[in-house]
Amino acid sequence: MTATIGDPHGSVTRTWPSTGEAATNEPRRFMPLDALRGVAIALVIVHHVWFQFPETRHSLVAKLIAAIGWAGVDLFFGISGFLITTILLRYPRGASLRPFYIRRFFRIVPIYMVAVVLYLLAAIAVGHEDGVLHRIWVNFLLLTAWAIPLWGENGVPYTITWSVSVEEFAYLLFGVLFIASRPAFTTLLRWIVVCALIVRVVCIALFALEPITLYYFAPGRVDAIAMGGVMATLRQDTKQRLTVPVWIPWIAWLAVVAACAFISRETVLVATVGYTAIACASAWLVLCVVGRPDNRLWPVTRWFASLGLVSYFVYLFHGFVIAALVRVLPPQVASAAGVLGLSVAVAAITFMAGRISWRFFEHPLIRRGRDISDRYESAGSRG
Repeated sequence: MTATIGDPHGSVTRTWPSTGEAATNEPRRFMPLDALRGVAIALVIVHHVWFQFPETRHSLVAKLIAAIGWAGVDLFFGISGFLITTILLRYPRGASLRPFYIRRFFRIVPIYMVAVVLYLLAAIAVGHEDGVLHRIWVNFLLLTAWAIPLWGENGVPYTITWSVSVEEFAYLLFGVLFIASRPAFTTLLRWIVVCALIVRVVCIALFALEPITLYYFAPGRVDAIAMGGVMATLRQDTKQRLTVPVWIPWIAWLAVVAACAFISRETVLVATVGYTAIACASAWLVLCVVGRPDNRLWPVTRWFASLGLVSYFVYLFHGFVIAALVRVLPPQVASAAGVLGLSVAVAAITFMAGRISWRFFEHPLIRRGRDISDRYESAGSRG
């Protein structure tokens, strides 16, 4: 299935594969993009398993994957920026964005709140993070990415929600800028990339924030989402020139992330230009994946796409599975399984739970949100 992705500069000169909600109001899926989500969440899982099971750190391959796994979040950011911007560009000038936010709400907030409540109950039950659990209100208000620079990574509960906090900030910021000046929206996205870099530099130079802390700071990380948006706003002929075989941007992305991992996120260099470089590499990779024909899919793409379909659920809940395995697995069993074996187990368990959630909870709510927004749009068109 293909659909035309809108060109903000005028006529459309290329047909691009459908990218789900970005391309149409129907819940169509674009498998390579879901596969990229699957790779992103797999990287994150390996990264977290590595740090939670020190007795399993005997595989060089696992060590290399874990070293770059944190950047899987940047792939999510690039995808989100591309899709959000594509959706926004379909709204005519002066149109209300209420349907957009209704759909975003039903997609993101309900399952997120379930995760936070479950985290709170589980933490109380096992006595986890007693010293910071009183700050769980930060998570409920989607302010994790604002609180970590203030209290530190260990001063905020359920820190993994920082990335959702950044994305929600981007949704609000993009919407405000789009309403304020649709003609200048493309330029404003570029300025977000520049300003985020300036924010990181200023925070280090004037406020003495630790470079690693800026990894979580919403105003300093929104450039990773904005860069995906920049790719979506490019002219069609520019997209064609930039779209190359996917292995090329993959190599570029791996090289940039590996260099940043080798230098260390605790350095000023990575916390400033390094994150910008990763944002650019991630956005380019997303652009090339979106422009890849369906007939070039590999079997492994379908496996990762299945995981990518429920990647949001897996991201929110895989930490629960890791914590449970830490408690129940004897060290010798964990060591025998290794980081990669445990990562597969974590992914499999959360995938199965995610499929149930998708069928009976998330997808019905997504349809509900779509129905409400469609009725609002119909009423607006009649008015």
